[in-house]
Amino acid sequence: MKFIFRHFVLPMACMAAIFYPTCSYSDNDNLSSLNGSGTQEYPFLIEDAEDLYLLQLCIENRQEISKGKYFKLTNDIRLNDRVLNDDGSLVADTASLSKWTPIGRGATSNPYNAFQGDFDGNGHTIYGIYINDTASNKEQGLFGFIHRDGVVRNLRIADSYIHSSNVAGGICGVCHNGLISDCVSFATVESSGATLKAGGIAGTVSGSKGRLLRCTNGGKITGKSVPNEWGERYNCDTGGVCGSVSAGKVDSCVNKGYVLSDGWGSIGGVSGSVSGGAQVRWSTHKGYVSSTVKSSIGGIVGNNWQTITRCTNEGEVVATVKGSSLGGIAGCCSFNSRIYDSENNADIISSIDSIFVGGIVGSMEGDYNYGTYSYTPEIYRCTNNAAVKATGALAQAGGISGKNYHSEIHDCRNNGPVMSATLAGGISPLCKYHSNISGCANTERVEGKSSTGGIVGDTNGSVTGSWNSGTVCNSDYESNAGGIAGYTTSSVSRCFNTGEICNANRSGGIVGNSNTNGYISSCYNSGYVHTEKSNTIVAGVCGGTSSVTNSYNTGMVSASADGCTAGGVIHNVWVSFDSHGNRSGNTVKNSFNMGRILVEGSDCTAGNIAGNYVANDAYLLFNNCYYLVGGLTGEQVSTNDDNNTNLSPLEIDDFKTLASIVNVKEDWWDESPNAFSQGYYRPVLNGNEDDAAPLHYGVVTLTGDSALVDLGEPTDNTFFTADNPSDIMLAIYNFLSDNTVRRMMLIDNKDFAVSRNFTADELTYTRTLSQHHGSACLPFAIDGSDLPDDCLMLNPQQVTEDAVIISDTINSVEAGQPFLFKIDGEPDKWEIHKYNVDVVAETRNSTILNGTFKQQDTWESNCYIPTNEDDKYVLANSGDILSPFRAYMQVQGVLSGILTLGSLNDTNTTGVKDIMATPIITSSSHCINVYQTSPNSINVYSASGTLVYSGRSSASLTVIPVSTNGLYIVCIDGKATKVYVR
Repeated sequence: MKFIFRHFVLPMACMAAIFYPTCSYSDNDNLSSLNGSGTQEYPFLIEDAEDLYLLQLCIENRQEISKGKYFKLTNDIRLNDRVLNDDGSLVADTASLSKWTPIGRGATSNPYNAFQGDFDGNGHTIYGIYINDTASNKEQGLFGFIHRDGVVRNLRIADSYIHSSNVAGGICGVCHNGLISDCVSFATVESSGATLKAGGIAGTVSGSKGRLLRCTNGGKITGKSVPNEWGERYNCDTGGVCGSVSAGKVDSCVNKGYVLSDGWGSIGGVSGSVSGGAQVRWSTHKGYVSSTVKSSIGGIVGNNWQTITRCTNEGEVVATVKGSSLGGIAGCCSFNSRIYDSENNADIISSIDSIFVGGIVGSMEGDYNYGTYSYTPEIYRCTNNAAVKATGALAQAGGISGKNYHSEIHDCRNNGPVMSATLAGGISPLCKYHSNISGCANTERVEGKSSTGGIVGDTNGSVTGSWNSGTVCNSDYESNAGGIAGYTTSSVSRCFNTGEICNANRSGGIVGNSNTNGYISSCYNSGYVHTEKSNTIVAGVCGGTSSVTNSYNTGMVSASADGCTAGGVIHNVWVSFDSHGNRSGNTVKNSFNMGRILVEGSDCTAGNIAGNYVANDAYLLFNNCYYLVGGLTGEQVSTNDDNNTNLSPLEIDDFKTLASIVNVKEDWWDESPNAFSQGYYRPVLNGNEDDAAPLHYGVVTLTGDSALVDLGEPTDNTFFTADNPSDIMLAIYNFLSDNTVRRMMLIDNKDFAVSRNFTADELTYTRTLSQHHGSACLPFAIDGSDLPDDCLMLNPQQVTEDAVIISDTINSVEAGQPFLFKIDGEPDKWEIHKYNVDVVAETRNSTILNGTFKQQDTWESNCYIPTNEDDKYVLANSGDILSPFRAYMQVQGVLSGILTLGSLNDTNTTGVKDIMATPIITSSSHCINVYQTSPNSINVYSASGTLVYSGRSSASLTVIPVSTNGLYIVCIDGKATKVYVR
């Protein structure tokens, strides 16, 4: 039976003392005033503040009284009228606030007064908790200590302030072998002391059964370490969800709050530290994390000693003091810690001196000689999609990790720009003491002032199975730049680069610089490697002195300044013998260069394979090396290659014969046949009908599509879109056409061309969907089961006067037959994979939509070609060119202008307007013609990525002569168009 004195206006702590001066040690006497019986079917009901105080008092006075009992909150409860200001700070007038004593006390070895029941918040909120304990060194929160089998769930905390000199959390101070699930806290939580742990939900989670599940913090969390009476200061763990996790688990939790550390230690958006077999999984940081002292600072975890899996950072992560480690997922990874399948989507930027910054981890600290043990932190399958910048003095940055000591990174990808004041790497700037990187990729610009690499800046560990397509450069020509490694004293194998390498003292398509301990094998470069500064070095594969085997260059190597050295494969090869006959030096074996070497400066040295070597030693330096005849050009260049019988010159067609030597199985080939397919780590050089080499062909049709194309480039290549000339990413690939290898640049998402019939081992089609009609034309047959469940396949039948297409549903579509589809739901992506498909080089037409495999420069009447806007087609004029395999429509009786594809329920589906202001680009033999009504800037790039024309046109006609016919990219005021000059 409940007490009836609730109308007294007294502080609740006093009410508890007055109403319940004593508690009997009988379960019935202690909890008999609560409605319910404490079973799962009939839990004790917490209906108001008095009930909550009763629960606290009885657990404090009676050991294990809550064990096995069930409690349910039936209403929102307010303990104080107003505790926090709007900004989350404590109100000035605290004298009138009733202080809360946490529910449950205890220790891991003495759980008797801890909470061990099941508390169901039932979706309700407790307001006005006020705890300001600066001396007791006890656990603080709504609950003090949740022990074995204790559960708190479905509860919200708001307008509350919790301060401790030890451990503090919004829901509880310590959760040891207990469970907190589906709880939300907006409390301000502070902890200050020599040793402290502060978290939005729990101060600490420990024990193998300790777990936080689906909890969210929206409050302000602060940890401040203060010296004790002997001046000692220990660890400060501060986290948005929990201060630390030891042996327990944090699953599916979110931090949206402000987390600040003012003490030595670690700070994270979800947890300050993870140790003792603990795991943080499926969790997200969306708030703000910062530290005012040197710390390990991470979007998810500050210091990771164990495991982080499938976590995402979307919030701010900030460092303010030099020497800190700053990462999107973890500040620092130590011992045998692991991070799996996690992603950073927020910029990680710092201008602080001497800091390590990484998109995933700030620094990885393994130990290769710790007594009899070896600790190796590792990262697997993680992705960074945002900018990573460290611009302070002595700072360094990496897309995945800011520093690696005896650690490993596997199958990770960086899609964000990386900038550093010193070392910089698309994956990591520094890898030392047997650190290894494998299966990684970088697709964005990497810029540093010291050694800079698309994958790693400086390494004495191995790099294998990795690739780069981003631009790699040095800010001030101060150091080394390489597509894979800026500098290495170890091995680089099975890697390739398609990105531009520039602005360095030493530049290489694979490695910028190396010593004779370096070893490069089974690598190739198709990127543009160039220098415009005197007395610098460029090379297609390596700008240093590594040994090179089974590797080659197909990209352009250019030196336009005086006193430079350029090599098609490597900068320098040498050999020497000591008095005992021991050999030193490096060699080049089974390698070739088929890219152009353009030397325009004076007093330069260049070589088709090596830029610098002693001609008399050539028989000791080169073995089975080939180069393209006429590939090296320069009026004032000296070379040792003349009459060098140890190098074999080949005409372009002879490289098809060379393919029978290069495209063979080697020792490494059989290690992972699925990972190293033909064409992935080496371009396809031969194109006979009976080739055994697999062909991977994808298709791109209309705006919104993407594709995979592999006839020489990576199987997971993505197409590039250029919105303005400065953002163009030049990717040069070997392209197979009519049994001839040609080089082609792919720059947008509208290409598909095939010149002959062939059988493809695999065809992949990917489309990002919208809620409008879409049209597609695929080189393989599909049926309704290939589309998402909420897509409707349509067969266009006729067009009404208001340009609405009337369609019937269809079940299947033949190869090359264009079709429409309508999307009712919101699927993200449509993806189809087909295998062993016969691709036919011919046009197939439907009633309305037409697909073409060829350039289209003349038009029948009423033909509409696609625009850059979804579902809009423009009437084709004489001279308009349809990109290969774009779909167009032929519709009778429609006025000139723009035709909109709309659904049958749309009312505004037609728009007609003048479009004559758009520049028209045509071509004739050795000329590109640009027609436009107003002056614009024009840049023209060749298929090799070289700028062949730059100027500002006049109105009307601009004629741009080109030296050879072929593919060119014309950029007019930020818009890029491909033109094929015949």
